[in-house]
Amino acid sequence: MQVLPSVWQVFISQGKEQEEAIVPAIENLKFLEQQLKGQKFFGGDTIGFLDLAVGWMANLVSIFEAVTGLKLIVEEKFPHLSTWMQDFSDVPAIKENWPPRERMITKFQVLPSVWHVDFKQGKEQEEATASAMENLKLPEEQLKGKKILWWRDDWISRSCSRLDG
Repeated sequence: MQVLPSVWQVFISQGKEQEEAIVPAIENLKFLEQQLKGQKFFGGDTIGFLDLAVGWMANLVSIFEAVTGLKLIVEEKFPHLSTWMQDFSDVPAIKENWPPRERMITKFQVLPSVWHVDFKQGKEQEEATASAMENLKLPEEQLKGKKILWWRDDWISRSCSRLDG
């Protein structure tokens, strides 16, 4: 089961590709839904390893939904998963460490314009960077000579340091 790749594919795809991507994502979500029946968390009454492993869903799915307008986890279809997402998010240690929602929405709104830049080289990367700068309306001097690494963010570093000690 690969929940993250299947869910991610739904949100980065469009048209027929998106329709095809929804099928495995829904199957993976159904599996998680079944695992939660009769339990608050995947391991029972307290957060366990699996909750932490799929905890990103409690935050990012709603952000992806806000950005794309596509509702993937509907409460009527996934009542246990929906409740788990809320319960997981309400745990103080989790809630206090979520990245700011509006910042994440903005980040994922511009992502399609920039995510492919780092996968290019030479002239192609220059062209992709120029296109990204135009799409983002950023001055050229802000991005000149820099790679756009969307997955690096200050909140990741802060969260990891909190977990270390």
